[in-house]
Amino acid sequence: MNLVFIYGPPAVGKTTIGRELAALTGYRFFYNHLTVPAAKAIFPDSQEPHPNPAYTQLLHSLRLTGLEAAAAAGLDTIFTIAYSGAVDDPFITRIVDVFESHGGKVHFAELHAPEDELFRHVAEPEREALHMGKMTDPKRLQALLETRNMFCTVPYSNVLKLDTSKIKPRQAAQKIIEKFGLATQISTNKNKDNEMSEKNEDHAVLDELSGFLKAYERAANSRVFAKVDPFIATDASFWFTNGMFNGKVAIKKAFEDTWKTIENESYSISNVQWIFSDRQTASCTYTFKSDGIVDGRRQTYEGKGTNILARIDGKWQIVHEHLSK
Repeated sequence: MNLVFIYGPPAVGKTTIGRELAALTGYRFFYNHLTVPAAKAIFPDSQEPHPNPAYTQLLHSLRLTGLEAAAAAGLDTIFTIAYSGAVDDPFITRIVDVFESHGGKVHFAELHAPEDELFRHVAEPEREALHMGKMTDPKRLQALLETRNMFCTVPYSNVLKLDTSKIKPRQAAQKIIEKFGLATQISTNKNKDNEMSEKNEDHAVLDELSGFLKAYERAANSRVFAKVDPFIATDASFWFTNGMFNGKVAIKKAFEDTWKTIENESYSISNVQWIFSDRQTASCTYTFKSDGIVDGRRQTYEGKGTNILARIDGKWQIVHEHLSK
């Protein structure tokens, strides 16, 4: 039984790499943000970099309970945390003791990246779309980096260190597998447990895609293309009712021309049907509605939309969008 303990500062890619590793190994993925909504329900005002001590204690308790259950059941598990040095060492020691007391091994993977990369990633729409308490404010990240040692190494041997600015998420997961000999954990047997794991993974992907589409809708309503830009692939092709637009430059102009034409627009997406989805590609149809002022009169447009999405460098992006009345 193995525990892969992935740690590093916020926005370094822990969740993305953990998901890739779980997909390759079949390990349970118990990432730290799963417990945040529960703790926030009790302490809603607690925030980094100076959280309520009772909030931190509750988080540790929830996470340790989950990991104890995994260890007792003999389940190979992946866990993530934003490690900040000696203050976190007692909690990590308890986790190691739990897994080793059940005959398991703990393997540490340290993720790091230049600070400018962290600031670039922290405000990406995908983080907000998860709605799991992830840090999305660059100012909060700055305060955390100034008050905590987020680039230190755990006091254990044989730590794998990866610079996520120089490696893609799938490659990082492969390196973790190679370093700790995890490839043998992949089972080819289609037993009930694997089938359940696959179903859970399918649900997770759909939740992620739905969150992405909601965040895209909010970005479109901001009427600021800089907020829409991260959702669109560089070489995307968009077909609107007034023509076809290829590439970011043309798509940006199409959006901005629409915003000039329709004042005070409210754009919504509903009745979403996912036609196909896996961890790398997805397609969906939906109903779109645009309500705004055109030439001094309120007008409403409705139609059908089709989107094709692809995971590019670990992030979902739209490669094709087709809107028709």
